[in-house]
Amino acid sequence: MATTGIILAGGKSTRMGEDKGLVFLDGSPMITHVIEHLKEVVDEIIVIANNAEYQQFGFPVYPDLVMDKGPVGGIYTGLFYSKTEVNLCISCDAPFVSAPFLKWLLSRANSSNITLPRFNENVYQLIGVYKKSAFPIFKKNLNSDRLKLSKVNDEAGCAIVDAGKSGLLLHEKEFSNMNRKSDLNKGYNDSNS
Repeated sequence: MATTGIILAGGKSTRMGEDKGLVFLDGSPMITHVIEHLKEVVDEIIVIANNAEYQQFGFPVYPDLVMDKGPVGGIYTGLFYSKTEVNLCISCDAPFVSAPFLKWLLSRANSSNITLPRFNENVYQLIGVYKKSAFPIFKKNLNSDRLKLSKVNDEAGCAIVDAGKSGLLLHEKEFSNMNRKSDLNKGYNDSNS
């Protein structure tokens, strides 16, 4: 089944102090790490961002349809522009997520509108399979200004899958978000994995 990768890059990056996806990590912008992994598992990639600089990476860039609505607004916009039922949503600040893990996550998506991974007791809302059929729920919540992503996901019908039982050698860094400049210096490069 055709799949779209939706990279969420529209956040305000207040803790980073500059646009997170464009901050260099190991010699290239953070978003390029996400793109490289996504390219292996999806048929198309779109970027949800309010900064035209993201056009340099060669993928369609769409600004939020409704501004300042956080991840709910970003996913809403992504689902609106996606041409496929199955969508792999991922935040631009999760550069260490791997293609094998993303393939596994897609393979676990079932009849639920949304499939999210759990690892070490944490559920990750911004690395997930979001079906286009969840769009009306996002639209309804956005219109009502209900912007807590976990509640919207629950209402849409969310399945949680245990990544710890994937059979893959996963590390906590796979799910790490780079929110601050200090996060970039934690030694999360490949030599420390």
